[in-house]
Amino acid sequence: MKTALLFTFILAAAFARPQFATIGRFLTDFGTNGYKYLYDTSDQQLKAEVAELKNEGREDEALSVQGFYSYIGTDGKNYSVGYTADETGFHPEGTHLPPAADVKRTPPVGIPPAALASLAGK
Repeated sequence: MKTALLFTFILAAAFARPQFATIGRFLTDFGTNGYKYLYDTSDQQLKAEVAELKNEGREDEALSVQGFYSYIGTDGKNYSVGYTADETGFHPEGTHLPPAADVKRTPPVGIPPAALASLAGK
Protein backbone atom coordinates (compact mmCIF):
# COMPACT_ATOMS: atom_id res chain seq x y z
CA MET A 1 0.00 0.00 0.00
CA LYS A 2 2.81 2.43 0.91
CA THR A 3 4.62 1.59 -2.33
CA ALA A 4 1.50 2.29 -4.40
CA LEU A 5 0.95 5.59 -2.59
CA LEU A 6 4.59 6.61 -3.08
CA PHE A 7 4.44 5.67 -6.78
CA THR A 8 1.25 7.72 -7.22
CA PHE A 9 2.87 10.72 -5.49
CA ILE A 10 6.01 10.54 -7.69
CA LEU A 11 3.90 10.18 -10.84
CA ALA A 12 1.74 13.16 -9.87
CA ALA A 13 4.82 15.26 -9.11
CA ALA A 14 6.35 14.42 -12.49
CA PHE A 15 3.25 15.55 -14.38
CA ALA A 16 2.84 18.68 -12.22
CA ARG A 17 6.26 20.02 -13.24
CA PRO A 18 6.02 23.06 -15.51
CA GLN A 19 6.95 22.25 -19.09
CA PHE A 20 9.23 24.80 -20.75
CA ALA A 21 9.74 25.27 -24.46
CA THR A 22 13.22 25.18 -25.92
CA ILE A 23 14.48 27.38 -28.72
CA GLY A 24 14.99 25.53 -32.00
CA ARG A 25 16.33 28.26 -34.27
CA PHE A 26 17.44 31.76 -33.38
CA LEU A 27 18.76 33.87 -36.24
CA THR A 28 19.64 37.56 -35.99
CA ASP A 29 21.15 40.30 -38.08
CA PHE A 30 21.42 43.70 -36.42
CA GLY A 31 22.76 46.60 -38.47
CA THR A 32 22.95 50.36 -38.21
CA ASN A 33 19.88 50.92 -40.40
CA GLY A 34 17.67 48.13 -39.06
CA TYR A 35 17.54 44.55 -37.95
CA LYS A 36 15.97 41.19 -38.66
CA TYR A 37 15.45 38.14 -36.52
CA LEU A 38 13.65 34.83 -36.46
CA TYR A 39 13.12 32.21 -33.80
CA ASP A 40 11.05 29.10 -33.31
CA THR A 41 10.45 26.96 -30.26
CA SER A 42 9.70 23.35 -29.43
CA ASP A 43 6.08 24.24 -28.60
CA GLN A 44 5.56 25.45 -32.20
CA GLN A 45 5.85 29.18 -31.62
CA LEU A 46 7.41 31.13 -34.47
CA LYS A 47 8.31 34.81 -34.68
CA ALA A 48 10.12 36.80 -37.34
CA GLU A 49 10.62 40.50 -37.82
CA VAL A 50 12.41 42.81 -40.24
CA ALA A 51 12.95 46.50 -39.50
CA GLU A 52 14.40 49.22 -41.67
CA LEU A 53 15.21 52.84 -40.86
CA LYS A 54 13.37 55.12 -43.28
CA ASN A 55 14.37 58.71 -44.09
CA GLU A 56 17.59 58.49 -42.10
CA GLY A 57 18.86 61.85 -40.88
CA ARG A 58 15.66 63.68 -41.78
CA GLU A 59 13.07 65.12 -39.45
CA ASP A 60 10.59 62.41 -40.49
CA GLU A 61 13.04 59.55 -39.77
CA ALA A 62 11.15 56.43 -38.65
CA LEU A 63 11.61 52.72 -38.13
CA SER A 64 9.43 50.59 -40.41
CA VAL A 65 8.78 47.05 -39.16
CA GLN A 66 7.18 44.01 -40.80
CA GLY A 67 6.71 40.81 -38.88
CA PHE A 68 4.60 37.87 -37.90
CA TYR A 69 4.17 35.40 -35.10
CA SER A 70 2.29 32.15 -34.74
CA TYR A 71 1.49 29.82 -31.89
CA ILE A 72 -0.75 26.91 -30.93
CA GLY A 73 -3.62 28.09 -28.73
CA THR A 74 -5.02 26.26 -25.72
CA ASP A 75 -7.78 25.04 -28.05
CA GLY A 76 -5.17 23.27 -30.24
CA LYS A 77 -5.60 25.67 -33.19
CA ASN A 78 -2.72 27.40 -34.95
CA TYR A 79 -2.96 31.20 -34.70
CA SER A 80 -0.94 33.53 -36.92
CA VAL A 81 -0.65 37.30 -36.84
CA GLY A 82 1.14 39.42 -39.42
CA TYR A 83 1.83 43.05 -38.68
CA THR A 84 3.44 46.25 -39.75
CA ALA A 85 4.53 49.02 -37.43
CA ASP A 86 5.72 52.44 -38.46
CA GLU A 87 5.09 56.11 -37.83
CA THR A 88 1.36 55.46 -38.35
CA GLY A 89 1.17 52.83 -35.57
CA PHE A 90 0.87 49.07 -35.14
CA HIS A 91 -1.28 47.30 -37.76
CA PRO A 92 -2.02 43.59 -37.13
CA GLU A 93 -3.63 41.16 -39.58
CA GLY A 94 -5.21 37.83 -38.74
CA THR A 95 -8.45 35.97 -39.40
CA HIS A 96 -8.99 35.29 -35.68
CA LEU A 97 -8.60 38.91 -34.52
CA PRO A 98 -11.75 40.65 -33.27
CA PRO A 99 -13.13 43.48 -35.40
CA ALA A 100 -11.52 46.85 -34.73
CA ALA A 101 -11.17 50.15 -36.52
CA ASP A 102 -7.97 49.30 -38.39
CA VAL A 103 -7.51 45.54 -38.03
CA LYS A 104 -7.54 43.49 -41.22
CA ARG A 105 -9.29 40.14 -40.81
CA THR A 106 -7.27 38.48 -43.56
CA PRO A 107 -4.61 35.81 -43.43
CA PRO A 108 -1.35 37.48 -42.40
CA VAL A 109 1.08 38.39 -45.13
CA GLY A 110 4.21 37.70 -43.09
CA ILE A 111 7.77 38.47 -44.05
CA PRO A 112 8.97 38.26 -47.65
CA PRO A 113 10.73 34.95 -48.38
CA ALA A 114 13.91 36.76 -49.49
CA ALA A 115 14.24 38.39 -46.06
CA LEU A 116 13.81 35.04 -44.30
CA ALA A 117 16.34 33.44 -46.66
CA SER A 118 18.90 36.15 -45.88
CA LEU A 119 18.48 35.40 -42.17
CA ALA A 120 19.25 31.76 -42.85
CA GLY A 121 22.37 32.77 -44.82
CA LYS A 122 21.04 31.67 -48.20
